[in-house]
Amino acid sequence: MNCPFCGQPMDEGVIQSRDGVYWTAKARPVAALPLGGKERIDLSDGMGGGLFSGYKAAAFCCKECKKIVLEYRD
Repeated sequence: MNCPFCGQPMDEGVIQSRDGVYWTAKARPVAALPLGGKERIDLSDGMGGGLFSGYKAAAFCCKECKKIVLEYRD
């Protein structure tokens, strides 16, 4: 994938977290709690959550722009 900001090739990888990967419109006091209603978007691939596996989301990194780009599922 090429960076949508500068056009340079991006490196493919993952973003990982022990407790889930979410986007919310506002920061929450405890990010891992299921708060946020319709404003909360689960960015993980739907797998994980086991004791040692955690959650992950495929992502692309542009080392030129210092930006991360990822797609999320509904």
